[in-house]
Amino acid sequence: DTMGSRLGSTKALTREASYTADSQHVTLLQDLRDSEKSYIRKLRIMEDHFRKPLSNFVGTPDEVLTMPQIDTLFKQVEPLVPLNTTSVDEPLDERLGDLNSKNAGSKFIGDIFGKLRPNFFDEYSAYANHYAKAREQLLFLNKYHQRWQKWCQDCYLDGSTGGAYVQDLLMLPIQRICQYPRFLRELIPHTTSNPAEEAALQEAVAHLERNSKD
Repeated sequence: DTMGSRLGSTKALTREASYTADSQHVTLLQDLRDSEKSYIRKLRIMEDHFRKPLSNFVGTPDEVLTMPQIDTLFKQVEPLVPLNTTSVDEPLDERLGDLNSKNAGSKFIGDIFGKLRPNFFDEYSAYANHYAKAREQLLFLNKYHQRWQKWCQDCYLDGSTGGAYVQDLLMLPIQRICQYPRFLRELIPHTTSNPAEEAALQEAVAHLERNSKD
């Protein structure tokens, strides 16, 4: 019994050691989780400091932009906050909330991205297809519209935009959908001792790239 117990303990320790993550693996997982939170915060900036307050002034003496102008710039942003919160941010929080160097090797996140539904990609495709129109509108307003210029300047100076310009914020969704495969590819070499997660990450990369191109 003593010998069997020792062998059992040795096997358990071996399994635990094989699932112990290196420091870079932990850093990559943290970066993925933290960058998602930062991305959603910046999406909310467009909602909370631009689309919503500007909409409230439409039809008043303090109107800055018309409703069609506001929609051209920001309408496609609106569905992305709840979409990313429920599809990516909350699942990552659930899986990585207690992340540390001892348990990171046993964390599974590949399936979060491998199971993203078609509506996730549909919203990003709609955003990408509309982006050129939004950018053209923004360039015009930045050049000719004094009330808009002042609004943007005030938001920037009071810290509402977190140091970002509107053109940078509008570009974020296009950048983000392209960043997911890169994040997952960087994780794959650190999961060779966890075959199920390695396979899930590879499948997720293929899923993201296939749907992002459509």
